[in-house]
Amino acid sequence: MKNPIKWGILATGYIAQKFADDFSHVQNAELAVVASRTLVAARQFAEKFSIPQAFGSYEQLIEHTDVDVIYVATPHVYHYNLMMKCLDAGKAVLCEKPFTINAGQTHEVIQKAKANKLFLMEGLWTRFQPVAERVNELISNNAIGLPHMMSANLGFRCDASPGGRLLNPELGGGALLDVGIYAINWAYMIFGAPNNIVSLPVMGSTGVDETSAMVLGYDSGQLATLYSTIKVNPPQRAIIVGEAGQIIIDGPLYKPTGLQLVIEGKSTRSIDISFPGHGLHYEANAVTQCIQEGKTECERMPLSETLSIMQTMDTIRQQWNFKYPGE
Repeated sequence: MKNPIKWGILATGYIAQKFADDFSHVQNAELAVVASRTLVAARQFAEKFSIPQAFGSYEQLIEHTDVDVIYVATPHVYHYNLMMKCLDAGKAVLCEKPFTINAGQTHEVIQKAKANKLFLMEGLWTRFQPVAERVNELISNNAIGLPHMMSANLGFRCDASPGGRLLNPELGGGALLDVGIYAINWAYMIFGAPNNIVSLPVMGSTGVDETSAMVLGYDSGQLATLYSTIKVNPPQRAIIVGEAGQIIIDGPLYKPTGLQLVIEGKSTRSIDISFPGHGLHYEANAVTQCIQEGKTECERMPLSETLSIMQTMDTIRQQWNFKYPGE
């Protein structure tokens, strides 16, 4: 038995709480320390999730000697600077999606990790969940024939104040980086990087994208039509259409729990794939295993694909003439 990998968590918000809540399902690892912008918040989080140490600044955790890997769970705009500091301090990093605000920042962080020979991964947790694995297995086994097209809807009605994270351009707000990335991730899992991108947004009063439609095209003739929104509650669904059938994924695409397999001429087969917790432990287990094996990146979420997805989102925002402050 190898020594357990010691984790630190930067930030104490919603997704950090879900991550910590799932940690009982992570093997060969322990939550060692948490940091927030205030010591009170850090101590409350530590008490809730039985974490031994709490710090009132991110820098204290980053410089802490008894941590192997840091989970960065802050708002988007802080990812780049915090990851660079973590890597300079010799810490491996798992960073929540979106990895950074743009591809230029992503490239710099990747180069820093490679230069320092440290593990680095984007936290696109869907990649590691059972439904994603089952979909990849069905497609690899030619269950629906060659996939030709897919559609995906993802979003929710945001009731936050204009100054809240989701609607605030200063914090990297908007539907694309928050939920659209999941739809794009599914397209990448099925078809890879697109050769052609066409998109159209609906911009809100705060200056961020509240709804968008995207079409990703491929040289082989495949198409992915994707929708993201923080304006309304759309049907949460993805449909992958192949020459011999379809895979229908119902429910939130960031953590689906089942699918339907529709083969032409046969009865529809419903497949329930429930799992314990929130589903974040799958990526944490993968990171822990990679670090124990001395790897610097994970095959299921390679850094080249993180960069490519960010380049795709950059292209989409360029079509909208939408830049974040400071870009």
